[in-house]
Amino acid sequence: MALLKGPFPEKEALLREWVLANPSGGYASSSIAFANTRKQHGLLVSESDGARSQLVPKLEEAVIADGGRFSLSTSQYGGALHPDGFTRLMAFSSRPLPTFQYAAEGITVEKTIFPAGGKNAIGARYAVFSGKAFEMEIRPMLNFRPVNGITHGRPGYGIMAGKSSVSAKCGGCEAALLSDKCGFFPDEKWYFDFFYARDAERGTECSEHYFSPGAFRIKSEGSAEFFIVACEGAARKIDAHAAFEAALARANAISGAAGKNGRKQDEFLSSLLLAADSFIARHDGKAAIIAGYPWFSEWGRDSMISLPGLLLCTGRQAEAREVLAKFASLLKDGQLPNVIGEDGAPTYNSADASLWFAHAAAKYADASQDEAFASKIFLPAMQGIVEGYAQGTENGICLDSDGLLIAGKAGSNLTWMDVRFEDGACPTPRWGKPVEVNALWYSSLRISERAFKRADGKFADRCAGLARKCGASFRKFWNKEQQCLFDVIGPDSAKVRPNQIFAASLPYSPLGKAERAAVFRKVTDELLTPVGLRTLTPKDPDYRGTYRGGMRERDFAYHNGCVWPWLMGAYIDASVGLGATPQDCLALLSPFKKQLYAYGVGSLPEIYEADTLRPDGCISQAWSVAEVLRKYVEL
Repeated sequence: MALLKGPFPEKEALLREWVLANPSGGYASSSIAFANTRKQHGLLVSESDGARSQLVPKLEEAVIADGGRFSLSTSQYGGALHPDGFTRLMAFSSRPLPTFQYAAEGITVEKTIFPAGGKNAIGARYAVFSGKAFEMEIRPMLNFRPVNGITHGRPGYGIMAGKSSVSAKCGGCEAALLSDKCGFFPDEKWYFDFFYARDAERGTECSEHYFSPGAFRIKSEGSAEFFIVACEGAARKIDAHAAFEAALARANAISGAAGKNGRKQDEFLSSLLLAADSFIARHDGKAAIIAGYPWFSEWGRDSMISLPGLLLCTGRQAEAREVLAKFASLLKDGQLPNVIGEDGAPTYNSADASLWFAHAAAKYADASQDEAFASKIFLPAMQGIVEGYAQGTENGICLDSDGLLIAGKAGSNLTWMDVRFEDGACPTPRWGKPVEVNALWYSSLRISERAFKRADGKFADRCAGLARKCGASFRKFWNKEQQCLFDVIGPDSAKVRPNQIFAASLPYSPLGKAERAAVFRKVTDELLTPVGLRTLTPKDPDYRGTYRGGMRERDFAYHNGCVWPWLMGAYIDASVGLGATPQDCLALLSPFKKQLYAYGVGSLPEIYEADTLRPDGCISQAWSVAEVLRKYVEL
């Protein structure tokens, strides 16, 4: 399991993070010191209608015994740490549930964070092992705001306290905390200038105040178990012990699937399965894929790329169908939404999300043999995508006379390398004919040709004709000088990027074996790292080897050097297609075992800094986990 043993140096305790999702897409997250180092950290971050809200940022705990007071908590104030609870943290484990073990003066406290049943509820279970009397105080902090915002000033909270609970209202938000055995004692206080180091590094707002309505307290003559539960809305009856046991059983069942039928437990697979589960939420009663924690919600491209690994490789076909059906219902002129925002509003600004849908849906159809899905959802969606792209869309996605797709107009950025600044500048301009979009188009057409052979032979022939034309023109991407593929043509871009690997990895390739081998060599020689592919060759003058500073600096490096682990899936697919052995491919996945402990403990990050391979970005990213899991299961 992803177990870390203390005591922990200050830097390590603050840099390693964890996240626990709840079924609605909200979460609990912090550093392993439980000092919030980002504004998005919190014990209870709720999600409703695509919007996340910070409600309960943390609990501050202290043990009183033998006349002394020992804090288990840690916070940053302007760079200084106080109190020093991290020095008493002896172990942290992310599996099966985030668990913190503290030791002080002969007393051991085990704290486990768990989803407390229902929507937007998180619990903390405390198991205290003590041979002597003790008292424990748990003080909740409140901060009602949008998760990416900052609270300014001291807004007024309306407090209603009970014997073992407290409810609060502020700014249209409401939350409650309750305990099974602790009493609640009102004692309103403000705590000033909490400091978020990771936000300071990015040059964004990084300091704010928390409000505390009082404290929960319990006295015991010896060992004890008790619970604190935080939930959105008014206080409601929650059987915390039953919710904890249910969460524990569910987590054990998910991770335990890696050791069924007499097999030895595969610890790497167990962690990946549990991480994969964290991205599956329920929105309006249907499955949804969360793109990453703590920033992203439901994205079309990310959902389609992640679906095979998160849902098909884990046997969750019913949920895969729900995700595909939802996005198919949102198709507009052949375009799949890139983002589903607040209130379910879709945004259409992606040239490749629809093409990734084709590949995910085809994999589901093959795996499930779901004929109703094929006839009612898959085939109509594919016809809509092909015709929509052939006729052109409002975003300038259209089929050129040579059979290649144009992905947008000058100034737009419709591929996965999509950074665009407010002033209109694009650090990775890729309008024209991007290589991976056209590789996806070719492969999607071949998928459609196969799918329509029995249902509509005429449309199957149309797809075949479009594929032949695309395949014949795809030779324009060949860069003879570099012996690889242009990243974009019209205007041409000879930058060596990883996007070309998809022309060698997709189910249907427009390249011959010799060309695929040349592309694979180029990517291997200039872009491959132990944790994914760089987004630009270090030989390029625009290469950025560091990912630091303000957001503009970081965004320039985001797709101009940064390593993306999700690309390892396509790289291994290409390797397999060229005859690599399973042993060779598994060796490429081996470094990720160590990465489960490095940043977001128990999961894989969004990116790595190009030169140092330091993890950064989202602490837990869906397609990073999905693609590593997909290839590990397949191999």
